[in-house]
Amino acid sequence: KARSSKFHRKEKEKVAYVETSINDDEYDINYEDVEDNEVNVAELKSGPPYTWTVQKALNEGRLKFDEKAKPQMKVDSDPLQVAEASYVEPFECLVMEAMEVTQILAVPEEEYTEKIKVLYPQAEEELVDFLNRCKLNNKEVMLCPRCSVVCDK
Repeated sequence: KARSSKFHRKEKEKVAYVETSINDDEYDINYEDVEDNEVNVAELKSGPPYTWTVQKALNEGRLKFDEKAKPQMKVDSDPLQVAEASYVEPFECLVMEAMEVTQILAVPEEEYTEKIKVLYPQAEEELVDFLNRCKLNNKEVMLCPRCSVVCDK
């Protein structure tokens, strides 16, 4: 009861233990190296060492280590290789231009001036008179949105 009390918990007792030094032979013990030193008995735990508990758990199958296969490292044969996947040479290119076939006729100059006179208002002509004339001739006209000039649609 005296040992378990609060004040006597960390008392040190003299215990003999073997202090080994680094030698070639692990099991070569010189009895001259055995010293009487003070050891805290409360810190000493009874039972097998940690390595034995691990070995026992391995033997019983409670502890297992999986052998994970590491994925092989991918190594390029030429790390500075230029990829040509973004550029492809055209093998064959078919282009077709579609347009209406219209026959171009040569119009004499006198006939051209007469057609233009019909499309544009005369110098002294009112806008209402011009629009009526276009309506009678089945012509469509419009005002230019920029300059408000009357022109054929």
